[in-house]
Amino acid sequence: MTASCQTFKNLLVGLLVVWGVVSLVIIAVWASYPKQIGAGPCGEHLQKVTEKLEGATVVWGQNKVALEEMVEDLRDNCTRQQQQIQTLVEHLVLSNRSLEACRQDQVVLNGNMSLLEQRLEQQKETEANLTANISLQREEVEALQQNVTQASHHVASCLSLKTAAESQALAAHSQTRACHSSKQYLEKQL
Repeated sequence: MTASCQTFKNLLVGLLVVWGVVSLVIIAVWASYPKQIGAGPCGEHLQKVTEKLEGATVVWGQNKVALEEMVEDLRDNCTRQQQQIQTLVEHLVLSNRSLEACRQDQVVLNGNMSLLEQRLEQQKETEANLTANISLQREEVEALQQNVTQASHHVASCLSLKTAAESQALAAHSQTRACHSSKQYLEKQL
């Protein structure tokens, strides 16, 4: 029960106690008041006071019942409010747990993002290195192609030189045979 409900309850109980004590005092005074026989002003006054006391007793009873009903309603309201507060506290606890889980997930996701960013940076560096290597390999391929082209020309030149040498050797051989033939002819004529 909340403090305000408890305070209100104590206040109502206090009012009921004061009202009851005042009523008992009035009843005690009225009962101890000496009765005068006769129809004088005191008798009329006593009759009026008695009627007022009876009316006040009835009102006090009604007020007491009304106050007891109010106290009961307040207790019910306090109980209902306590249940609502308990429900709200439970929802708050669940929300806090959910929020903490979300925060932990966010920490994990931030770590994953950092890791992915590092991997992306490494892949960019690897790509740059591979691009540089490809450029170097292209240059090497171009150099090798130039060397192959030069070697091919050199081989073609050598083959041409060989063919020319073979032709010259054939020509020289033919000339040698011709000279030999001429020599033989000249020797016969001599």
